Amino acid sequence: MCEIKIILICIGFFDCVKINLTSLIKKLSVLAEISFFSLMEAIKMHYDYKTHGTCSQVISFDIDGDVIRNIKFLGGCNGNLKAIARLVDGYTVEEIEKKLKGVECGQKGTSCGDQLARAVREAYEAQKK
Repeated sequence: MCEIKIILICIGFFDCVKINLTSLIKKLSVLAEISFFSLMEAIKMHYDYKTHGTCSQVISFDIDGDVIRNIKFLGGCNGNLKAIARLVDGYTVEEIEKKLKGVECGQKGTSCGDQLARAVREAYEAQKK
């Protein structure tokens, strides 16, 4: 199964290759006698977002469809950001935006929460391409 994961991940990085990934996965799962859902589980996208205007420098997370998991902040207010990450783990992009978009920290015009809302939207849109 590891070899199949590597092939699928590599294919995902070549934008110029136009492949119907769902039908490719179904064909591979039949050939390898692995369930379609097991292969889909292997194709979760990891995303790193460089923040702007906040104390945290990078937000990392996994996105599966529109569900966000494993959120990690680099820098910033350690305890508060761990709490935010735990509270929204498993939320959809839309749910995170509803809760955090537009929240400001002091006079910065943004916050780590606002940056997370922007990051998950950017990752979701990139995933659709």
